[in-house]
Amino acid sequence: MQFTPQYGDSFIELLRLELLEKLSKSASVNLDDFDTIYANIERLCVNSEPTYGVCWCFLRARISDSPRAVLRIAKENVRNSIENSNSASISYFF
Repeated sequence: MQFTPQYGDSFIELLRLELLEKLSKSASVNLDDFDTIYANIERLCVNSEPTYGVCWCFLRARISDSPRAVLRIAKENVRNSIENSNSASISYFF
């Protein structure tokens, strides 16, 4: 998948997509799988240093937040939306 590296929403949506694909193949997502998926995406994200995107800016608490901090917040939002969902369709987290 090709990214515009500074567009942070791509990494958030990739995280969501990977988890939805896992869900479509089984009834549940193992949290270890979630952490592995997250670690791979985090590595891509940190190396790209994203700076903008609607979701990215919404999740950023401070302008000085690092990509790792913003993605960590996104991870919790995506995880919560999956855990609280009754179907494979996951609502947007804001």
